[in-house]
Amino acid sequence: FCWYVSLLTHAPPAHCNDRYQRDALQPVGSAGHDARRASLGGSQSRCVWSWRCECRASVRYCRWLVAGGTGLAGSEIVKELTQKGNEVISVNSKTVDLTKRDATFEFIQDLKPTCIIDAAAKAGGIVANNDFPVDFLSLNLQIQTNLMDAAHQAKVEKFIFLGSSCIYPRLAPQPMKEEALLTGPLEKTNSAYAIAKIAGIELIKSYRRQFGHKWISVMPTNLYGPNDNFDLTSSHVLPA
Repeated sequence: FCWYVSLLTHAPPAHCNDRYQRDALQPVGSAGHDARRASLGGSQSRCVWSWRCECRASVRYCRWLVAGGTGLAGSEIVKELTQKGNEVISVNSKTVDLTKRDATFEFIQDLKPTCIIDAAAKAGGIVANNDFPVDFLSLNLQIQTNLMDAAHQAKVEKFIFLGSSCIYPRLAPQPMKEEALLTGPLEKTNSAYAIAKIAGIELIKSYRRQFGHKWISVMPTNLYGPNDNFDLTSSHVLPA
């Protein structure tokens, strides 16, 4: 699941293994924002767990921000990155409302992460997608566009956008291949969500082409597990 995280993490060199300093958990961001963030659920949910290599060699310092870091995919990404010794900032809607453009820009500019992983989304199962298509299209477009535009302004080096397997045609040949994208009609019950994700993929590709950013999109398969949504009405099939 987290293979793409492993490809992009920066592990310290082998000769530094003998000296590490583990930092205490501490609130994320500058002191000027700690009070505001504390009011959004306390510092415990927005803490940094970092390892710093102390040796003479020049070691690149990396700061990862995982949007949607308490959800199903995001929480596993946070765990994987943390285990590899990175500074990881996990945020959710209680930390910052990514549908609010100004707030998102301010938040990203303040933190200046090295890499952003966008695992934040308005997601749900068949019933939720079918009953609330405006929410699934509009909210996801706002979240991903605000986050990408803010990352560009803050000169974030790497950005990983998590898409969805529902971007492929309803009757795509099995097993699905990337070439099947946009070759046929989408599944009607979740077409709004799929269109939002397709737009996100195109925006990543456009940023890469126009500005040369090292940004990519990754398409997870259908997932279930810890921190999933288990509500009988709004969840996916397996959690339900």
